[in-house]
Amino acid sequence: MLPRLAWLASLLSIASISAARAYDDDQGFQIGRASLYEHPHVNDNSEFYGQASGKLRRRDCQPLLPTTPKWVFAHFVVSNAANYTVQDWQNDMTLAFNTGIDGFALRIGTNPSTIGQVNMAYVAANATGLNFKLYVVFDMEQFVTADEMLPYITTYGLHPNQFIYGAKVFASTIGGENITTLGEATPAQGWQTDFKLASAKSGYPIYFVPAFPTLDIASFFTAEPAADGVSNLDAWPVGPAASMDLSNATDIEYLASATEAGKTYMLPISPSFFSHSIYQNRVYRTDDWEYSSRWEQAIALGPDFVQILTWNDYERSDYIGPISTTRPEPAFVPGYPHTAFLLLSQFYIARYKQGGFPVITTDALVFWYRTSSKNAVAPLDTIGRPKGYQNVDDMIYVEVICVSPGELTISSGDATSTTPVIAGINKLKMAFREGKVQVVLTRNGGVVLNSSGTGPLINNTIAAYNFNPYAEQVIAGTVAVAATSAVGSATSSMTAATPASSGV
Repeated sequence: MLPRLAWLASLLSIASISAARAYDDDQGFQIGRASLYEHPHVNDNSEFYGQASGKLRRRDCQPLLPTTPKWVFAHFVVSNAANYTVQDWQNDMTLAFNTGIDGFALRIGTNPSTIGQVNMAYVAANATGLNFKLYVVFDMEQFVTADEMLPYITTYGLHPNQFIYGAKVFASTIGGENITTLGEATPAQGWQTDFKLASAKSGYPIYFVPAFPTLDIASFFTAEPAADGVSNLDAWPVGPAASMDLSNATDIEYLASATEAGKTYMLPISPSFFSHSIYQNRVYRTDDWEYSSRWEQAIALGPDFVQILTWNDYERSDYIGPISTTRPEPAFVPGYPHTAFLLLSQFYIARYKQGGFPVITTDALVFWYRTSSKNAVAPLDTIGRPKGYQNVDDMIYVEVICVSPGELTISSGDATSTTPVIAGINKLKMAFREGKVQVVLTRNGGVVLNSSGTGPLINNTIAAYNFNPYAEQVIAGTVAVAATSAVGSATSSMTAATPASSGV
């Protein structure tokens, strides 16, 4: 057995699984047994910060395959890894792999450190021995010509950890639909001739799944003959729907267009979004357990790929990896961990890949909250209140995975509320108040799970705006996951507490 982190001690264990996930070489993919954009990412001149680290491994088990292969990647901002060592890369990869993530989508620009860090990433992936896959995502606000991009394809196309799909080197972009410098009369012709055909002639055919967010999906594949699939970056509600929970309407349109054209679709999932700088000052609504809801939508729709946005984009607060300790982060990041979302990821990734509902044998809970009301005022914050602040809710969100029925108590300041929970996964929320947050699962009069109580206090007297959530997890032990189960789920809203905004 490979070493693991105590904090993620065996939440999920995939059992009774047969079938094979095949590459073009017909070798099975070993998925380990896990223990229990203003477009946000486009047209933004802000700098990235941060790294991540971890030390988890997952054990090998039988290859996993639903009816068709399902792949999960985490978006990794390479510019945030400028100071990484090979060991740093290995730590992140092992942690991601044990969560059920198949690889990193390496977002790259033209930063001088990029070439060395991409090489280090591939070296590290091979050194882990985990069959952890990588592919590059070209940031088209920085790349100008195909000659700048193609060396990444030809250098790593035959690397054992390069993600190969349909016997081709997988590659993606952020933007690039309007680029005029590829050497042809139109951007579409440039991608087809100077990028794809040029690479194929050199012996490295590309499976191209770009994110071209300004193009109409209904005519996407007609307009972009170079595209083998399409990547969607809209992981948060925007525009007229910014105040509502994110629906799957866009995913349905993308998937229908891809299916009709015989292409593939990459669905985006993200736990949060908050940026606070002179370049971008915005929060997007991710309330009502959106991270899990997006996974449920992915499970229902069954896209070929899921991309988690992101592993390490700290400046936008949508990270699920550990917080960097090797370079400065934005002030709203330290002390606000998100690795609890990895716990939920394990649960939902297992469902997405294998189908059915996991069999649960141990209790676990995850909860998250912001540390001040959306109506709190920071008069000394020169950047100001973020756009979209009015669309979020002042709530504590909880997901508790239960072996058998019990009671879940949430305390926030001087407010407390208790709700029965069923066997399975339960979603609960309660309006927060100023003070300490505590979450406790009890059963038959005894405490089963108890949060640390050391998370940041909710305080509406603030020096700066911070809409980045604090997330925490509590695990009782190992949870075994089988292919199917009759275990159900429930959603509950605790309403006993007074909204925190009442005192602001």
